[in-house]
Amino acid sequence: MLDLKAIRQNTGAVRDGIAAKGGDTALLDRLLELDVRWRGHLQEVEQIKARRNQVSEEIGRRKRAGDDASALVAEMGQVSGRIKALDEAVKALDEEIQTLLLGLPNLPAPDVPVGEDESQNGASHAPSTSSPRPTGTWARAWASSTSNAPARSPVPASPSTRAPARAWSAP
Repeated sequence: MLDLKAIRQNTGAVRDGIAAKGGDTALLDRLLELDVRWRGHLQEVEQIKARRNQVSEEIGRRKRAGDDASALVAEMGQVSGRIKALDEAVKALDEEIQTLLLGLPNLPAPDVPVGEDESQNGASHAPSTSSPRPTGTWARAWASSTSNAPARSPVPASPSTRAPARAWSAP
């Protein structure tokens, strides 16, 4: 999945990469539109929360001083409704952004040629004509079968030559 910050910083390169893979750049446009809205809502809700904190302190001061704070309390009741609505909008936008991010393809490496299919991409190297060599235990068996050296068995030592196993006891 692509990083949203990287998409914001390199929109042109991301758009070119999506187009090179035959992806839909309309998804990118929608993603960027939602990102602008998400950041705007997030900024607004943070400002309102900061204002709410300031007013809450003022309400506390007024109550300690014995002054009337009912107007500020009523104002904060309206602000709480706005904060709740904005938080829900931010969450919904974030979910939609995450869904769109999952729909974007990974970008091709810069050295990958662009083409409709494999035949148009051009080969970067000739395919190997030799068979692959075995690895691990089978490599030893393969090597011994192709040389004049005596064969070594890939089978481990018999149980009688192994170290004794520890006894297991339940706690």
